[in-house]
Amino acid sequence: MSLSPGLIDTDMGNLEKEEGGSLIPLTAENRMGKPEELGFAIATVADERNGYLAAVDILCDGGSVSGKEFKKKA
Repeated sequence: MSLSPGLIDTDMGNLEKEEGGSLIPLTAENRMGKPEELGFAIATVADERNGYLAAVDILCDGGSVSGKEFKKKA
């Protein structure tokens, strides 16, 4: 399992926001992520009931990828 986060509201994320913050309005959520949201995503996938789940990448980016496509068409 891997996790691909977008901009997350942490000290490091706020430093990255200086250069990548212009992308926030292009996301579906229109905000930075919260650290606990990454934890919830990992806990969901790590749950033992997902025993057959393998080799997954969680795109936890607030809809950056899909948001850009949606807003282009709108």
